[in-house]
Amino acid sequence: MTDGEVLAAVKARVQAGRPTDWCDSPLTPAPASAEALAEAERIIGYPLPPLLRRLYTEVANGGFGPCGGIEGLRDGYTSDEPSMLEVYLQYDEPDPDPEAPPARPQGVLLFCDHGCATWSMLDCRHPKGQMWWWDQGERHKCDLMLREWLSMWLEGKLEDGVPGHLALEDDESWHWPETDGHPAHCHEGLAATSAGSSMTQSSAAVRVLEQQFGRSRLRPWGDQVIRLPARS
Repeated sequence: MTDGEVLAAVKARVQAGRPTDWCDSPLTPAPASAEALAEAERIIGYPLPPLLRRLYTEVANGGFGPCGGIEGLRDGYTSDEPSMLEVYLQYDEPDPDPEAPPARPQGVLLFCDHGCATWSMLDCRHPKGQMWWWDQGERHKCDLMLREWLSMWLEGKLEDGVPGHLALEDDESWHWPETDGHPAHCHEGLAATSAGSSMTQSSAAVRVLEQQFGRSRLRPWGDQVIRLPARS
């Protein structure tokens, strides 16, 4: 599909009342203003991909796309507090702990929430917007651009985030280190580690979720951390 075809197909879904995969999607917000677009690009430090600029300004300020929809800009859709740009700014805060996951590169956004602490990310350093997959702290750069990602969604081929065979291994992808021959891991969207994992890895997992959801939204529960429901 071309950029124009993707734009038209997304607009048709929004107009038909099917902006996302959810049956009870909230009302799609109005298109983003030029001011909101300029503010976002200033914060990110890179221009948004041309297709995304058109989607934001001609269709809606987020709230359309896979699962519950892509994140919006100022005054737009957010899957949960804090907003995409607020999270981006929080990621700029240095973590003094050497065991913490490395900071994500500049220009890479948590873009679409798939639930259970998994996200599609958008790399704005690439002119067409390269997609990444974020899974409970681990991140994987993918051989997939924004247009292709949206095309897969529109065609019903994006069921569980980004297909694994599209993941790339490079210096910017990151995995939890192995402990006693077993990888530290999170499960069911909870920051947790396997029984043999170190507390430093568990603490690092917690910090990842603190960055994503805010410290006040998390509560310890044994060796796990649960995410509190959104405030109504």
